[in-house]
Amino acid sequence: MKKSPIRSLLVDKFHKGFVYTCIAVTIYGLSVVGMRYYRYITERRPQKLLEKQELLAEGSSEILKDTAETLRI
Repeated sequence: MKKSPIRSLLVDKFHKGFVYTCIAVTIYGLSVVGMRYYRYITERRPQKLLEKQELLAEGSSEILKDTAETLRI
C-alpha cells in the first residue's frame, strides 16, 4: 500500500510538535525542581536547623552541666 505524501507530512508535523512539547515540559519540570531544591537549601534547611537548636536549648539546664568525657573508640 502506498503512503500518501500529504498524510505522511501531516503525521510528521504532529510528531515533531509532540516532541517539542515533551522537550518543553521536561525543561519546565526541571526548572521547577531546581527552584524547589534551591529554596530548600537556602531557606528550609537553615530554618529546620535553627528550630532543632532551639528545641535543644529548651531542654538544656544551667544547673545540670554535662561533665562526662567523650568516649573515643
